[in-house]
Amino acid sequence: MRSPSEASRIATGDDGARPEYTAFRALYRERYLRYAFARLGRDSEVAALVQDVFDDLAVRWPEALRSPSPAALAWDLLTSKLSAAGGDGATGLLRARLPDGTADAVVLCRLCGMDVEEAADVMGIDASSVTSRLGMARRTLSATGAEERVRANPLFG
Repeated sequence: MRSPSEASRIATGDDGARPEYTAFRALYRERYLRYAFARLGRDSEVAALVQDVFDDLAVRWPEALRSPSPAALAWDLLTSKLSAAGGDGATGLLRARLPDGTADAVVLCRLCGMDVEEAADVMGIDASSVTSRLGMARRTLSATGAEERVRANPLFG
């Protein structure tokens, strides 16, 4: 993990802080914290993990700006770190039954309370992809009989 000063130094240009990075961080940080808590279920690790994601993103910021979707690159960093952390909190059943991106859409929309457009923005994909993933999740969970167990979980009520 980089020190906050090192990441800040990397994310700044000669003329001061890069406003795009600062704005991106301000826009996404709270939503990343909510999602990370849903995945880990361990409050003590969430802030440090999300900070680490933004430290890594600061280093890769020029690459993110050249990419088709900086949000998608940042989302990949976040989900990779969460997978490495090994916790799936209340989302374990979903992640066992659904592809990662589909489970992510369900967690963002159902557990984190985001609408389809906000979830799409956070994931760096279009809203129709999130809608499609949510439909796939309903069909898959219904076909496997897991839908009732997911709904029985008070977090998904």
